[in-house]
Amino acid sequence: MAESDATRRFSEQLCRVLKMDGISQCRLKTLRSCTYIMEAIHKNLHGQSILFSGSEFEGSQTAASDIDQMWIMPGITVVKGHKEIELHSGYVFLLETADVRPGYTKLVLMKNDSVNDVPEEMKEATRQAVEESLIKAENSESYFSSEKYKNFHVHIMKNTDKYSSLGTTKPSIYGHGPCTTTSYSDTTSLRIHAIESDIALGIQCVRWPLEAEEWFERKREKSWPSAQLIEAIRIMPCYILPVGDPNSKNEHLEWRFAFVPAERELVWSFNDCQIQCYIILKFLKRKYINAIASDELSSFCLKTIVFWISEERGLEMWTSSNLVECVHQCLIRLRESIESTFLPHYFLRKRNLLFAKLEDHHVKKNTVDKISEIIDRLIPCILECDTESKRSMEDYSRLWSLCHKDLLTLLDTNQKLVPYDPMYVAEIENVYILTMCTDAFLSVVHLPTSFHTLMDMVEAIDKLPKDIDRHLLDFAKSFLGVRVGMALLSEISLSTNESLKLEMMSSAIICFEDGVNMDGMCGCLYMSTFHFITGSRKNVEIILKEIFSKNMVLFYCGQCGKASHISSTTGNQAEFIGNYIKITKSTISFDMVFTSADVSCVPRGLQYECAMLGNNMNWNFCLIHPVVYAQYLHFEIAHTSNDHSEADEALRHLSIAVNNVEGYFEEHRALNLLGFCYSKSGRTRQAIKYFVRSLRKTPTVGNAACYHLCVSIYHFFEENRKI
Repeated sequence: MAESDATRRFSEQLCRVLKMDGISQCRLKTLRSCTYIMEAIHKNLHGQSILFSGSEFEGSQTAASDIDQMWIMPGITVVKGHKEIELHSGYVFLLETADVRPGYTKLVLMKNDSVNDVPEEMKEATRQAVEESLIKAENSESYFSSEKYKNFHVHIMKNTDKYSSLGTTKPSIYGHGPCTTTSYSDTTSLRIHAIESDIALGIQCVRWPLEAEEWFERKREKSWPSAQLIEAIRIMPCYILPVGDPNSKNEHLEWRFAFVPAERELVWSFNDCQIQCYIILKFLKRKYINAIASDELSSFCLKTIVFWISEERGLEMWTSSNLVECVHQCLIRLRESIESTFLPHYFLRKRNLLFAKLEDHHVKKNTVDKISEIIDRLIPCILECDTESKRSMEDYSRLWSLCHKDLLTLLDTNQKLVPYDPMYVAEIENVYILTMCTDAFLSVVHLPTSFHTLMDMVEAIDKLPKDIDRHLLDFAKSFLGVRVGMALLSEISLSTNESLKLEMMSSAIICFEDGVNMDGMCGCLYMSTFHFITGSRKNVEIILKEIFSKNMVLFYCGQCGKASHISSTTGNQAEFIGNYIKITKSTISFDMVFTSADVSCVPRGLQYECAMLGNNMNWNFCLIHPVVYAQYLHFEIAHTSNDHSEADEALRHLSIAVNNVEGYFEEHRALNLLGFCYSKSGRTRQAIKYFVRSLRKTPTVGNAACYHLCVSIYHFFEENRKI
C-alpha cells in the first residue's frame, strides 16, 4: 500500500487520538508497575503466587475484556531432565514430550516428599489436587491428568470464595479451556470486579522446554526485542496449564506450555505504534471477523503476528506516521496465515496456532475475503469500528461521519477543532495511575491479614525492581502504612500491657502521620479516625474544619460516586477553571477503606459495616466515599458535644453527600451511615426509611441494615408504646 501524505497524516492523528484514550507506551509502563506491586502484595501479604495477565494488564483491553489470573500451585515442580529431580522437594514431575504435538507435554510423577516453605493449608490443598488427579498407566507410570486437575479446581472454587475474584455476589463458575471462569451478573461494582474473570492454575517449570530454547539463540537481523530484554526473559519461568491437545486421544493427560511472564514483558516493551496497532487489530477482529469465525481466531493470534513482524522489521517500521501501514502489514500476514493454515507460536515456533482451525472451507474463504475487504478500505474500516470504551476514538469516528466520510476534510477539521495537548495526555496518565492505585489498595485488604504480615509487606515492597513507577510505589507504601496503623490500633484495644500500649500508640501515630499526605482528603480522615478512637476529639474538629473551610475541588478517583471533581464539603460535582485539575497528591481523593479487622478502631456507625464483613475470604473490606465519611465524623463530633445545630448541619451535608453516591458502588453503606445518624439523633422514622432503601439496594444478609432495622423498629414501637 503506497503511503500517501493523507495516509501519513491520518496515521499521526490516529496515534494522537489513541494516546488520548491512554493507548500508549506510558500506559504500558504504568501497568507493568502496578502488576508487579499487586503480585508482590499477594505473595508477601497473602501467601499467594499469582500472575496477572490478559488484556487488562497488557493495555489492550476493549469493552468486552475480562481479567485473567494465573494461580501458581505451591509444592509442585516440573523438571526437564532426570538430573534435576533430586534438586527439588514436594511433588516433582518430569516433562514427557515424545509423543505429543509441539506445545504440549505429559507429566510423569517422579518424586513426592515434604516441602517446607508452603503453608499447611496449601500443602493439604496441593496433596488433594495431585492425588485425585493421578492416573496409573499401563507402563506403571503415574501421569498427572490435566482434566482431573482442572475439574478438581472448579469443584474447589464452587465450594469456597477464597479463590474467586472480588465479589459480593456469588458468581457462576465453570471450566473454560485451561481456566476456571467466574462470571458475575453485577456490572455496577468495582472496575477490577470484571463481568468475567478467567483463573488458570499454573505449574512452574524449572526451565523452558528444549524446543523453546531456540528463541534465545534465534538469529535476528533487527533490534527487537533488545538484547537486554532477551536476557531479562531468559531467567523468567514458563508454566504448564491444564489443557490438552483437543485432537489427541490422550487430551486428558496433556498439558500446554504457557510463557506468560515473557509475553507480558514483550507487550510492556511495545512503543506507542506497536500497542496501538494491536488494539486496532482487535477492534477490526471484533467488528468484522468475529461474526464469521469467532471461535477460530483468537486475540493471541493477533498478538503473535505483532511479535513476529516486530522481530522481522525492527522498530524502524513502528512510528506514528506509519501506523496504518503497520496495521496493513499485520493484516496481510494474518491473511497469509489463514490461507496456509499456519501461524507459528512466537516462542515455540513448531507449534501451529491454526492447527485444526478454519477446517470449514466456506468459513475459511469468507474470513480471507473479509480480511481482503478490510485491507482494501482500511482507513474507513478503522473509523467504522465499535470503540465504545475509547471516548476520543469514538469522537474521531463521529467527526468522520460529520465530514461525510471524506478523509481530507476529517484531517483538516480535526486539526482545527481538536488540537493535540501533550499536557492533557500527561494528566490522563496521572489519572490512570490513580485508578491503578485502587487495584493495589484492594489487593492489600481483600483477604484478612495480620499485623506481622503487613510489616513484612512494608519491607518487601522496597525490594521491587528499581524501574517500578515511584508514584504508584509511594501510594502503595502510604496505604500500607495506614493499614499498619489500623492494625496497631486494633492491637492496642486488645492489650492490657500499658507500656506496650504506649509504644504501639507512638508507632501508630507515625504510621498515620506518614499517610496524611497520600491524597488531599483520605489521609487526613484516617488521622481523624485515630484521634476519634483515642479520644482526641478536638484534633478531629481541627482536621475537619480545615477540610470543610477550604471547600477544596478534588479529583475523585474512587469507586463510590459519579462526580470526577468533587467538593470536599458535599461531594457535589465541582466547577473549576481550565480544562482539567493539575494532578498532585493534594488535589486528589481516594475512597476510605476499612476491613473486618477494624471493628474495634472505627466509630460506632462503621463498626456494624466492618463486623458484617465477617472475614469473607474474597470481600474483606468496605469502601466509603470520603465526603460521606467526613460528614459522618462531623455528625459524631457535634452529637457528642451536644451541639444540636452543628449536628443538624452535618446531617444536611451528609444527606447531600449520600444522594451524590446514589446508584454507585457500596451505596448501601452510605445509606446505613445516614440512617445510623438519624437513629442516633432520635429521628427513628427517617432512620428506618434509609435502612429500607439500603436493603432494597443490597438485599443480602451481609448488609448491616438488617441489624439497624431490627433495632430501629424496636425503638419505634418502644416510643409509640410510651405515647
